Amino acid sequence: MKNSRILLTAVLAAIAFTAVFSGAAEAKNAEDVFAVSEKESDWVLKSGGEADGPRGISLDQNMYWYAVDPENDPAAEGLERGVLIYDGNAEKYFFLPTAEEQTRVENVFFSPDKQRMVLCCSVNRFANGLWVYEVETLELEKSFWGYSDLFFIDDVRFAFTLIDEKIERPEAAGMWGVSAALYDPAVDEGYVILKGATGKENFTVMGPGEKENEISVIVTSVDSEKDWEDVEKHKDSEITVEVPAAG
Repeated sequence: MKNSRILLTAVLAAIAFTAVFSGAAEAKNAEDVFAVSEKESDWVLKSGGEADGPRGISLDQNMYWYAVDPENDPAAEGLERGVLIYDGNAEKYFFLPTAEEQTRVENVFFSPDKQRMVLCCSVNRFANGLWVYEVETLELEKSFWGYSDLFFIDDVRFAFTLIDEKIERPEAAGMWGVSAALYDPAVDEGYVILKGATGKENFTVMGPGEKENEISVIVTSVDSEKDWEDVEKHKDSEITVEVPAAG
């Protein structure tokens, strides 16, 4: 797992470097090829026909995203790799260039006020990458290893499952410790741990709790740390965790 940690750290560093310098390269115009059909509520090709790449929609925010992948999508050949975003309210497109490690886009989440977005990509079998951007500037705020199921608490903060590199698991288990976390740019690390992984426990964020200031968390536990190697010895239970007030 130590080699895996080094690899994860190196990948994040490479993506941060790309994010800084990608603005220097002029982005090709993906919106000349792809467009949102509001009648179909889906992406289409401007030349006619259906678009085949990964895409999604955030209905509450009326925001659409499409993964432009010139290596795997024939319609995107010759275009720059990235994510094309369409704001249905402003009727405006914008484009986020992505690094090679961000090719496998799984989802894009938008804050309620549409000022932030979280790009979720499958990087390897150990983890997903989560990259938080300011929508207006496309500036990278923070990046983490985690899982792609997350939800916003307010316009700034969101709850997510953080891969906790401080907690080691047996090599044969093929897994990391995971903690329930809250994204908060007001703190140096960019997040607050709500329930931290231990040698015998993992905490996975599932969704909002019944009360406004709570989230639902699955606790996966074992009697002995060696039991992580045997999934039949994992025990699951559900708890609620209080979310601290903003500020």
